[in-house]
Amino acid sequence: MTNTDEKNLISLKEAAALTGYSADYIGQMIRSGKIPGKQVFTGLQWMTSAQAIKDYRQASKTKKPETLSDKFKLKRRKLFMELDILRLFFTTFKSAIPLLIIVMISFVALFTFIVFSIFDPQTETKNSPSSSEAIESFVF
Repeated sequence: MTNTDEKNLISLKEAAALTGYSADYIGQMIRSGKIPGKQVFTGLQWMTSAQAIKDYRQASKTKKPETLSDKFKLKRRKLFMELDILRLFFTTFKSAIPLLIIVMISFVALFTFIVFSIFDPQTETKNSPSSSEAIESFVF
């Protein structure tokens, strides 16, 4: 989306009221890359511009075969939308990344400790009684 489109963003509910499409259908069109849109909050709300929906309606009325240029623009729009979603995700959960790293390191350390304590040959010889101790315990 261009900077001017980003300033004129409207919710899908408002876009549905303007165009007659349902908000779900407009969201589906954004996710499929047919119209430009932007996800404002991670996993929550999509927004688009009224002009983008009007352009889509106009283009659907004058249906023409897709050109290579149109396909390229569609792929480019999808790529930038996915990059925006990733940027928003990392911006939102930036403070949780160090905690996630600490949890992963702790898990690896605990797993390593458990594996070495189970399969350590030294612990098996220390815990098993020697043959002389076993004989002495049975003598009355």
